[in-house]
Amino acid sequence: MSGSACSASAVGREASASEPFSFRTLYRQRQTTPNFEGARLTLRRRVNFQVARFQRLRRHVRVAALPYVLTVDPLNGCNLHCPHCMTGAGKHGHDVTTLPRALYARLLDELAPTLLLVEFGNWGEPLLDRRLPDLIEAASARGLGTIVATHLSVPLDDAQARALVASGLNVLGVALDGARQETYEQYRVGGRLELVVENIARITRAKRRLHSTTPRIVWSYHVFAHNEHEIEEARARAAALGVDFAFSKGFVTGPDWDPEGRFPFIFEARDGEQVEPCSFLWERAVVSADGGVAPCLGAFSPEDDCGRLDGHTFREVWNGARFKEARRFYRAAPESLGSPEPLCAGCPQTVLFGDYRAHLAGGGTTASFAPGLTAHDGWNYFFHRARPRRLRDEPVSAGARRVPVSAPSPAAASLARRMVS
Repeated sequence: MSGSACSASAVGREASASEPFSFRTLYRQRQTTPNFEGARLTLRRRVNFQVARFQRLRRHVRVAALPYVLTVDPLNGCNLHCPHCMTGAGKHGHDVTTLPRALYARLLDELAPTLLLVEFGNWGEPLLDRRLPDLIEAASARGLGTIVATHLSVPLDDAQARALVASGLNVLGVALDGARQETYEQYRVGGRLELVVENIARITRAKRRLHSTTPRIVWSYHVFAHNEHEIEEARARAAALGVDFAFSKGFVTGPDWDPEGRFPFIFEARDGEQVEPCSFLWERAVVSADGGVAPCLGAFSPEDDCGRLDGHTFREVWNGARFKEARRFYRAAPESLGSPEPLCAGCPQTVLFGDYRAHLAGGGTTASFAPGLTAHDGWNYFFHRARPRRLRDEPVSAGARRVPVSAPSPAAASLARRMVS
């Protein structure tokens, strides 16, 4: 996954002075005013933003507001084999394809008047699609903020770097999880660190030639047990390259590698904080390369989509039966949650919100609520839900090893028991 939970999510709170506007804003649910770098804040967009938030907090089932963030996969394939990503691990999801240009144009026509941000990349590597600068330019021309989430371990020449800069891209989040090749390749299997560094330098030179201050480049460092010792070395390399540096805890399958919580996830429920309904069902659109509309970034299989855009407008899907069913789970009695079908019924965020409501109904307070589920459990829920594809037989780069994929963590196993009880 080179997108939101891959490079965009690798922003630690410690690095808030330099983190890009959107990575934190996308996942911190209590944003009350729109703050998206590069977005033109029209009156209609401001109103839609506030209505979307109001409807989420009131848990409306049928909604008037449209999403103000769009995540789209230009292409849903990847050239790396990151072991804790469903694409990299060979899970079976949508067939690999590229986003039809006509579908993307129609989507922008419908959503751009209320959108604030377009994020390119979720379950695929967007730079593998050479049309990417054109897709970005189409969004930028409509006054939308733009992000590309990439691992950047792809061949990139000067002309391609120039086109990326000239497109109007606001933020380039680069998932780069090590300061040395032998560390980096333990997760980014098949990637070449020096190619990534060379590409960063190439894009920086293109910015200078075009006298452009954008895109802002962020070295996005996912912290794991095997690379935490290189954080400061990576920070120094980022400074030498003249780019921002930010980190967050990397997701793994199986037991949490950092159960003490020394490193923060980019999105996480915390003790004593209000738990709010999932932002995706009211505020964010996630569109796959084949036109499927997913309920959130974690949905991987077409069976979990809430609709398709071929033959339907986005609003028809947004207020269709499956989206309305998903929103109803936030109105349901807490004891009715936990079923593995459909996707949102057993999602840890849905279950956590039900636990929070039950805690308040039992006389508890927000200050006394302690979440029993974490972002780690969420990642495992989605990962183990996805079906395996045939085992890959691609060679691994010299010296690299695949990080083993483990069984579900105890908390995830407990959630699974709740789902079937």
